[in-house]
Amino acid sequence: MKRYKYYIFLLTIAASVSCKRESLPTYSGEDMIYFAYADKIYKFEIIDSTIVKFGYDAVVKTDSVIGIEVKVMGDLKDYDRPVAFGFDEGAFTALPGTDVELLPELSFLPAGKTEGKIFVRLKNTERLNDTSLFVALRLKANEHFKAEYTGTAVAEVNREGKIDGTKFRVRFDNGMEMPSMWAHAVLQQPFTMMFGPYSHAKFNLMCQILPGCTRERFYFQPGEENEVPTTVFSRKFPMGLLAGWAVGLKMYLDDYKAEHDGEPMRDENGNEIKSGTVYT
Repeated sequence: MKRYKYYIFLLTIAASVSCKRESLPTYSGEDMIYFAYADKIYKFEIIDSTIVKFGYDAVVKTDSVIGIEVKVMGDLKDYDRPVAFGFDEGAFTALPGTDVELLPELSFLPAGKTEGKIFVRLKNTERLNDTSLFVALRLKANEHFKAEYTGTAVAEVNREGKIDGTKFRVRFDNGMEMPSMWAHAVLQQPFTMMFGPYSHAKFNLMCQILPGCTRERFYFQPGEENEVPTTVFSRKFPMGLLAGWAVGLKMYLDDYKAEHDGEPMRDENGNEIKSGTVYT
């Protein structure tokens, strides 16, 4: 059975959480490179970082190559242009070459395009067994681009402030722990009411199928630990967004069960993955 109702519903959610691209200002002069997140308009939070969880793979990887979107303010060219980047000095716990490797040979702006990607390799070393590692990447100027993009943004979570479009942060580990906001003693109840008991398989599924549902959103970010947890929760998880996700998860699980002759989707412990009790 095709999931028409489910996908139509997801499109509705996606429309409410999607990020609109801001029109770039008219620009003349040397072309400028920046991370693509910097010129978007965000309703909920500015996504200037990402979290990579090795432990969520069915087969734990020894490493993971990730691509981070970059854009150019300026003219199109009829040839590929390499993008220069490196580590932000003093802003990382990962060891260059040991834990994380830059891949400049893969990182360029394709001919005729205003968007490209830079690539880094994250390595699953023994250091990840008991800690998370953090790295901040910085775009650099070269013969093709300047790297000086700054802007101002307003978002419910990050609030108003200057954006340094040349910087992007990555955190990675191989653990499968409950995300810090869901694990919080005060916040665990509302999450469980909406989505049911936590499991790694369920959380992974939610991040795959629910528009705007990312692992980053469920983790306290630097500085947020010092705020009142319920205040952070209210900013990151407006009730309309939570309700949409809860209904979307239930519809997906119901459709899965119907398509598999009544056999439910199961988690890493063999238990049925169930939705919350609010919208059942």
